[in-house]
Amino acid sequence: MSLFRFMLTSKGRMKSGKVPRIKLGRFTLSKHAMQRMVERKIRKGEVVQHCYTKPLATIPPRREKDGSFSYRRIGKKITTSMIPSNNLVKTMTRTHSRTRRKYERLMKGKAK
Repeated sequence: MSLFRFMLTSKGRMKSGKVPRIKLGRFTLSKHAMQRMVERKIRKGEVVQHCYTKPLATIPPRREKDGSFSYRRIGKKITTSMIPSNNLVKTMTRTHSRTRRKYERLMKGKAK
């Protein structure tokens, strides 16, 4: 049900922050992540694809300034920062082309 709610929610409503957290598979999108999605012109379909496919790389958890842990999940189009205890997506950005090429080479075993 949450996938349909996410797809039908307008981007204007997401940007205003009036939308509660939305669960996509085993991940939960925070209000901040949805606002960044609208600001950075990331399409909803790209977010859904990112949540349901295997990432190019996963950077291990590290401690943030506020004391919480987070890890990065690097996909072909989107990189997300997540809290490992509850799989909450804190924020998202577009994956840079150089980063994507680097991890694609690593997956194929042709890394320098």
